[in-house]
Amino acid sequence: MGGTIKDPMGEVRDLSGSCTIEQLKAAVVAVKAARASQLHCAMHTTCTEPVTHIDSKGYAYCTGHGVARRVWCPCRKLRPHELRKLQRGETIKQY
Repeated sequence: MGGTIKDPMGEVRDLSGSCTIEQLKAAVVAVKAARASQLHCAMHTTCTEPVTHIDSKGYAYCTGHGVARRVWCPCRKLRPHELRKLQRGETIKQY
């Protein structure tokens, strides 16, 4: 066995040498969990822009879609501390 893998923090880990199947499974689970916790724009599934806005229903949007969303639903820009909390998987208290 050998090769490399990126861990959830983006660091490249060497898998050559004494790497076990259990370690590989744990690495795959960690990467899947990190990907699942990433925020994505709720307007379109294909949107890859970073999340910057939230609407009154709790959906998160990128800048372009968040501004467009304001036409029919209250939507505001996230404050930096709110964005960090959401990225950690925590909730924010209010719209």
